[in-house]
Amino acid sequence: MISAFVLKIIAVITMTIDHSGYLIFGGSSFMNFIGRIAFPIFAFQITEGYTHTHNLKKYFLRLFAFALISQIPFMLFTTMITSRMALKYFLYPFTWTYINIYL
Repeated sequence: MISAFVLKIIAVITMTIDHSGYLIFGGSSFMNFIGRIAFPIFAFQITEGYTHTHNLKKYFLRLFAFALISQIPFMLFTTMITSRMALKYFLYPFTWTYINIYL
């Protein structure tokens, strides 16, 4: 039986492979197919946390706080990707075109 920690490690590794594929190839590649494993694992972990939490309000506040915190690196990453594709985006420090999956 796989523990929750091992599932998280698998999800983080596959997500890193997915994002590296976007960074290296600038779009869809074979690395993105590997990364598609991450979302179902993270979604499963969130539902497990939901079913086992004692305080639902605090759980959602923690999820929302992490979503806001993770938005900044996501905006930096998407700005790097779009600046490679179109030079005009390079002038903007962040792009609000995309919202991360967590939000």
